[in-house]
Amino acid sequence: MPEKRPVRSMKTTPAEARELIGELLETVDPEAGTDELASPRQVYDWLTARGLLDHDVEITAEDAQVMMRMRDAIRDRHDAGGKPSRETIATLNWVMSKALLRVRFGRRGNVWTEPAVEGFDAAIGRLVIFLEAADAEGPGSIRRRRPSVDDRWLTR
Repeated sequence: MPEKRPVRSMKTTPAEARELIGELLETVDPEAGTDELASPRQVYDWLTARGLLDHDVEITAEDAQVMMRMRDAIRDRHDAGGKPSRETIATLNWVMSKALLRVRFGRRGNVWTEPAVEGFDAAIGRLVIFLEAADAEGPGSIRRRRPSVDDRWLTR
């Protein structure tokens, strides 16, 4: 069973954020037919191992579907090279509507974004915050260890 960490701070560098989003994109391998987020337990394990989900949150089958849709839309957006489809953008906007975020200011005037919701939706919000940080160099800056099927086609 993966190590469970407390929910992490949303402060991150673009490099750390790209690594996390890259890990998310690597959870599926269409060619091999594997998906590390196919069940509620797998989603729970993946999110808690990365400090994105409180340990006492129960993940439902619907949550697992949302997680896979979000991952697939981020993957499609990445693979589109800056020209994502309307469907991809609509999916990402739908996910974002669940992830309600708020901006907060600290006593010293520092600013940060955090989820304004609890549970699984908060974990989605945390992923969106990391996606925004990962985009500092543009949507194509996220590096994956396994190229997509389309990437392999282009390199042959």
